[in-house]
Amino acid sequence: MAFRLLIASLVGASGVSGLASAGDIELMHMLKTTDTNASRQSSSVSSTVVSSKKSWLCTLKVSCTAGELQQITNEFDEGFNFHPYVRGSMTDEGLNQMLSTYPDLGIKCEEDPFSPRILETPLDANFAERRLASPWGIVDIGADVQRGRGVGVNVYVLDTGIRISHTLFGGRARASLDMTATFPWTCSPTDATCAADGHGHGTHVAGTVGATTFGVADGATLWAVKVIKDNKEGFNWWVTYAMVQVRLSGARPAVVSMSLGSDVAIPEAPAQKQEIDFLVDAGVTVVVAAGNQNGNACDRTPSYVPLAIPVASYAEGGAKSSFSNYGP
Repeated sequence: MAFRLLIASLVGASGVSGLASAGDIELMHMLKTTDTNASRQSSSVSSTVVSSKKSWLCTLKVSCTAGELQQITNEFDEGFNFHPYVRGSMTDEGLNQMLSTYPDLGIKCEEDPFSPRILETPLDANFAERRLASPWGIVDIGADVQRGRGVGVNVYVLDTGIRISHTLFGGRARASLDMTATFPWTCSPTDATCAADGHGHGTHVAGTVGATTFGVADGATLWAVKVIKDNKEGFNWWVTYAMVQVRLSGARPAVVSMSLGSDVAIPEAPAQKQEIDFLVDAGVTVVVAAGNQNGNACDRTPSYVPLAIPVASYAEGGAKSSFSNYGP
């Protein structure tokens, strides 16, 4: 079976730090109520929620003021904002009315239910037979003879979290952000219980990036950004919020790695595209999974975003893996 290798191009530099504390971030967190994040999340998935209401993630024009952002937030049930985005609950009728009331704010909304996320998991049935030697993918990129690459680079792994205590990370893994926890979501870097990985996928991806054995860049600093619960469910706004945090207060130089995705029509995912564009403009490299559906990667998010680097899978010898997505 083909071995999938996720490769992020990393350039060495000096200076390592994580995200700023919640009080240091130049970002307004405005809530309509004093409900905790836990209650907001539970209300989104509770079977008692009025069926006609839906969860939305809306993107406003970048030039909107704090007052305008809060005004839109107040239109939603359990509204929450982080410039220039608003998330909350509302009926279709209420949304249409809101859009018609504020035509000058350039509002674009996408439905954002609490739902399963697609995790892109490499498979390699023959790895156990080769574990004393470097896998062929590592040999292909010369990482078997040049170890220790990526020193000084900060890789933010947006996933199910990372088990930062794993010995193969050599003390280079840190906790950064946990969107599945109760607000505030910023972690203490050494807190192994914050952004912890109870699923395994995020730790696996972090290992591909920077494990001491066969990590592509085993000198990089790895930051756990938990945007998916251990049962693989989550909101798109969690991913968008995390990208905003990296852009505003993340350490540099930085790479954002997202080995995740969803089958979403392009016009329905404006927030993630806009924020990826902002990250790249801010000098952050964004690497995403092309996907494992043997289809066009441009039909999925975030792999359709032109400024992101979508990574597909190839088999030993160079042919496309049968399951891998493809595209220009």
